[in-house]
Amino acid sequence: MFIHAVLAEGTLFYRRVIDRAVLIFMVLFGMSSELWWQREVARDPEHATRNWFRGRLSRLLPGYWAMMAIWWLVVVLWHPPEGSIKLSVPLALASIIGYTPSIGTSWFVTLILQYILLFPLLRKSLSGRWYLLVLPLSALATWWTGWKMFDIVDVGKAILGDNIQWPGWYYHWIFGPRAVFNVVVGILFVRFFKGRMTPQLTMIAIVLTIIGEYAANVARGDLSDDIGPIRELSVIQLVDVPLALALLGIIKVLPIPEFLRRFLGWCGIWSWGIYLGHLLVQELLNIYGAHPRLSNQPARALYGIVLFLLGVPVAVVADRLRKLLFRERKAEPAVASPR
Repeated sequence: MFIHAVLAEGTLFYRRVIDRAVLIFMVLFGMSSELWWQREVARDPEHATRNWFRGRLSRLLPGYWAMMAIWWLVVVLWHPPEGSIKLSVPLALASIIGYTPSIGTSWFVTLILQYILLFPLLRKSLSGRWYLLVLPLSALATWWTGWKMFDIVDVGKAILGDNIQWPGWYYHWIFGPRAVFNVVVGILFVRFFKGRMTPQLTMIAIVLTIIGEYAANVARGDLSDDIGPIRELSVIQLVDVPLALALLGIIKVLPIPEFLRRFLGWCGIWSWGIYLGHLLVQELLNIYGAHPRLSNQPARALYGIVLFLLGVPVAVVADRLRKLLFRERKAEPAVASPR
């Protein structure tokens, strides 16, 4: 929401945290997915894979489908958006499974669905000591996607078509390998550290982030160099990982009031629906030319809060839809540990 509100634009915090929030989140996605998997294994080892898919998809798809239904109803019953996207029945059907180049930053949904489908294979590849090979290979893949971003866009257009918003960044963002290092580190962090940041780990993450930031500035080079931003991006894609861990460690030790912790916990539970709701509002404002062009920071912050509040109803609807489509499993009784 603060990305769309362009809050703190021009600052280092905006460029390295707010504007990179998706790839920072992908580290947390790897952690939460591994924790969820371990929970399913402990609950029912025989059906862990099936239950994992059911649990993840039942939480993600109803809200996404609700957002897509509203978006298509608006553009079909009112009038289609202006721009390079040609709406069609095949595009509407493809949107059911996450291919939505016509809807702003919906590439995030596509990316998440890709990793959910591939997660069992990805975590399997990290079994035993294979992580010693997979970890550096994933880092190489993530770096390479930053370096070859324009080539990836061209390949996407060649394979999936040119009916996409200019300049075609959707194809770069849905390219899964660009976030594989983030997800792999999230998985391994849970396996080796139980997902818990210690002061020592936090300091290591902060140091690595500072070193990475310095390396990115060196890679950027002369401001007049056209290829400099690409070199910087290829480095920053790796820096997102220690930055995510550093932020986790810092937040853990901050003296956050209890009411704020409760609010943040509530946001975490409803975050997916709120994200989809604010995305729907933001995109409809954009395509019909009603997006406010705000120049001062207080107004941008207020706009971000408005997007948040407008996203809440969609989160509630998505939760109701989820309960209608997917029957909740009963909690299993706890098993006493041997003494």
